Amino acid sequence: MAESRVALPLPEAMERIEAEGLTLAGVVVTGPPGAGRGVGTPRVIRERLRPDGIELTVAFPTPSRIQGAQP
Repeated sequence: MAESRVALPLPEAMERIEAEGLTLAGVVVTGPPGAGRGVGTPRVIRERLRPDGIELTVAFPTPSRIQGAQP
């Protein structure tokens, strides 16, 4: 069985899926309100096997977790 891609940055997870010869079936973006969508690199928080390939759920880091963020 392949290694989990959870906690990897999205670009790295996508590269690993391709290297394993699998198909990326979709990417779902999620996060709590004010999670800083569009800021920083999204990380994989869940992966799910679907009949047509792997689905990754990703979240962007919260502003407080981005280095140098102001309160």
